Amino acid sequence: MSAALECPVLELRQASKEYPGSPPVVALDQVDLAIHSGELLAIVGPSGSGKSTLLHVMGTLDRPSRGSVLLEGRDVTDCNDADLSRLRARTIGFVFQQFFLLEGSTALDNVATGLLYRERDMTPAERREHAAAALEQVGLGHRLFHRPGELSGGERQRVAIARALVGKPALVLADEPTGNLDSVSGGRILDLLLELHGAGVTIAVITHDREVADRLGRRIMLRDGRIEDDLVPGRAA
Repeated sequence: MSAALECPVLELRQASKEYPGSPPVVALDQVDLAIHSGELLAIVGPSGSGKSTLLHVMGTLDRPSRGSVLLEGRDVTDCNDADLSRLRARTIGFVFQQFFLLEGSTALDNVATGLLYRERDMTPAERREHAAAALEQVGLGHRLFHRPGELSGGERQRVAIARALVGKPALVLADEPTGNLDSVSGGRILDLLLELHGAGVTIAVITHDREVADRLGRRIMLRDGRIEDDLVPGRAA
């Protein structure tokens, strides 16, 4: 199949999201967006531009008020919650600014939790084996049994990235992955994302930081709930 005909990993078609009010608050306004396998892109915009709402709709954590969301060609807009949760677990890995690690668990067990809903037939030993491989992939093979409180901020974010990767999702959504880090640690996390992309991982980074966005490939500019620009290096305007 040619690249032009390849089914997107994720596609939004005229997706809008409104919240009740007088008048209603329009957080997303008729967004069309397609992400293909192998892409590395940044979704960038100021506070209030709709980035968080877009992340939630892209990640199927929230449903659009109108329009459609497709995962690997399947329209999931009207899926029931159970089916949507299973599909999300198989298709999307999440990385958040706040890490969301279990403080009482080791790095190994934190990553292994990423397989609980995706690979239910795996034994705990098999989940830990896959988790160890994912931690090795992000450079933390020597920190398997450390708990979050024993890790630096950058290391905790690497654990979160390993957890997102462990199930080999079709798409990784990273929400402000450098937002809680100093500039040196943040730069290393960006280096890691670029390295993972080079290994074939499809990644979308949501950020307000233009410097972060400039280091990535495709840049989608969001303002007032609309895509203002979609810039692809090497593509004529």
